[in-house]
Amino acid sequence: MMQLDSPNSNEELLNGGSEEGTPRVNLKQIAAGFLRHWWLVLVLPLLGLGLGWSLSRKLPRQYAASAVLQIDPGKNILSMEVVDEINMKDEAEVNNLAQRSTSRPVLLRAIRTQRYHFNTEWIGQASPGSEEAEAAVLNRLQPMVASAVRKGTKFVDVKASGEQSAFVAELANAVAQAAIEEMEADRGESNEEAAELLVREAERLRTRLKESELSLQAYKAENDAISLDEKKDLVLTTLKSIGEQYLQASARRLQLETELEACKKGDLSEVELLSLPTVANHPKVAATMADISRLNGEMDVMRERYKSKHPKYVALERQIQSADDRLKTFLTEVVALLESTLQGVRSLELKLASQLKERENEALELEKLAVNYNSLRREMETDSAVFQSVLARLKEVDVMQSQDRPVLRFYQSAEAPKAPFSPNIPLILGGSAVGGLALAVALVMGLVMIDSKIRTVADAEQHFQLPILGVVGDEEDAAVSAPSGSSEGGEPKEAKVKRRRSYYYRQGNQESFRTLRNMVSLLGRKDATRFILITSAIPEEGKTFCSANLAGSYAAQGTPTLIVDADLRRPALARHYPSDKDTVGLTDVLLGHVELAAAVRPADSSGCLYVLSSGSRVPNPGELLGNENHLSRFFKALQETGFERVVFDSAPILPVSDTLLLSRLVGTVLMVAACNKTPIAATQSALKRLKAVDVKVSGFILNRFRAHSISGYYYSSYYYRGYYGETQKPVLESA
Repeated sequence: MMQLDSPNSNEELLNGGSEEGTPRVNLKQIAAGFLRHWWLVLVLPLLGLGLGWSLSRKLPRQYAASAVLQIDPGKNILSMEVVDEINMKDEAEVNNLAQRSTSRPVLLRAIRTQRYHFNTEWIGQASPGSEEAEAAVLNRLQPMVASAVRKGTKFVDVKASGEQSAFVAELANAVAQAAIEEMEADRGESNEEAAELLVREAERLRTRLKESELSLQAYKAENDAISLDEKKDLVLTTLKSIGEQYLQASARRLQLETELEACKKGDLSEVELLSLPTVANHPKVAATMADISRLNGEMDVMRERYKSKHPKYVALERQIQSADDRLKTFLTEVVALLESTLQGVRSLELKLASQLKERENEALELEKLAVNYNSLRREMETDSAVFQSVLARLKEVDVMQSQDRPVLRFYQSAEAPKAPFSPNIPLILGGSAVGGLALAVALVMGLVMIDSKIRTVADAEQHFQLPILGVVGDEEDAAVSAPSGSSEGGEPKEAKVKRRRSYYYRQGNQESFRTLRNMVSLLGRKDATRFILITSAIPEEGKTFCSANLAGSYAAQGTPTLIVDADLRRPALARHYPSDKDTVGLTDVLLGHVELAAAVRPADSSGCLYVLSSGSRVPNPGELLGNENHLSRFFKALQETGFERVVFDSAPILPVSDTLLLSRLVGTVLMVAACNKTPIAATQSALKRLKAVDVKVSGFILNRFRAHSISGYYYSSYYYRGYYGETQKPVLESA
């Protein structure tokens, strides 16, 4: 049998499955939030557009005009602070020159040229033409003027901005002309000051250079350092050569020691002795080996011509034997030979080590002399270089004083602009709309984050970790006419009343409860799902509606079904199954006033659906349901009846404890949660209470589900609507 809910589902919920107060928002929830609050996404950008348009209408119009200056690329400009020329190819230096074109002295020159300091509208209470008037006009014009270098060019744009088109062009041209004049005046003064400074500096450096040369010459004479560099190079070359020879001698000694040790052991054959490099390279061994090789070659020729008894053949054999004997004799003396050679190599190594030490000491002495020598020489070279540089600058100043070409020259005059550059209406409107949209998105996201209600199937599954056994669509309450007393003339009058949802009100809900019926049947054995209790966390979630429809769904397939109104405090099942006011019911059965068979009545004409109402009102329903004897007798009577399914419409869990008393005696407990109404925290609290009394919830019924919700159940209503047709009548009508 298929088991839908995990045995540990409630454990996962209550022990870390989904923490209360920590909602996990997914994309489906966000999309559903945007569908619910679509008007925010529409209204706020439109409101932003309106505010942006209103702001753009109130902002003053600003005009801008630019005069263009060109920097002469053939000029060198002296900077008095560092007594050095400014490289016009250096971007930083060019930017510095551009900033000088709108400096305070330049603006003051322009003010005096255009006589702005006589304008009574600008100078306020100051006397026309006075320094106070110039300062007032300067403070007014400084924010209106700026300059910048065009990137990658030698052009300087002098820009003026303001509310008057003609005036900004006039101001830009005046400032540009004043910059040219001010630069020329500054250059003349700078050249004269630079010339005087360079002359004094040249005399000082000449004296210092002479002192440096004398100090270096005295040091050479005192330490015999006339050819210090040549001596140093020679010593280093010799030191390198001796070092290489010493390394070779050390390597040769190690080789001989290794070979000698191997020979002293006496276990080497003639072939192994001849493989030793020292033995193989010895002149006697080499000569003997060459003779043996040559004689063996002649023997090969002799064997082809003569027989072994021939005198020449015999003589050649004797020569070969003699050579072999000489070689063996030499090999018997190989130890003495290696010891003699090793002694010579050791002597050579000691001699080279001594020479290497002497050359190192000599090199250290030369290094000590070279430190002071190099210091004195660098000082002399530095003084000489600075002196030559000052002489070159002095010549340049003389040349520049004879030239009249300006550093800056007028390239293009400013013209009066025809259209303002500010405010930028498209930018303001676009920014306002984007800001409104961003605010709308932020508000919607905030509403989604703080939303504590169940909206979709995904919400319920995520927070409760229990299967959703059924999804019931939402239906608008219908207003119908019902008698409500008499009018003034005695005739009955009609009043608008609300009709609650009844079972099989729509074809889509019929199929929803068929699905719920089948899912409950798959929960376990038939005896485990015979008694079904339907409850909710809080009132008004539709548990009575779901109970009535589930019972009707069982009855529709011919299953004898009893529905019990177990909500003794606010019984609502009578609204679905009208009856006499004094009908006996559950309370009467529990109190023993009537038998169960007498209290049960048919709910419709099908003969399969029966109802047990709540019965007479009692003052203490909690104590009545808490009496174990009453409940045991009642459930024993239910067991003996022929009803295959018994559906209990129970009270909400959080307001009262009645459901907790009943839930321990039934096999299947279903929770109803209303979409867009039930708080998640309330349902979680209800699940905790059920767990406290060892009651396991089998699954959820998601009620009042909206068809447009972002969920996998979106397509179900359209599927069944197309299958059954819009106008087909329901199988069962409400009682």
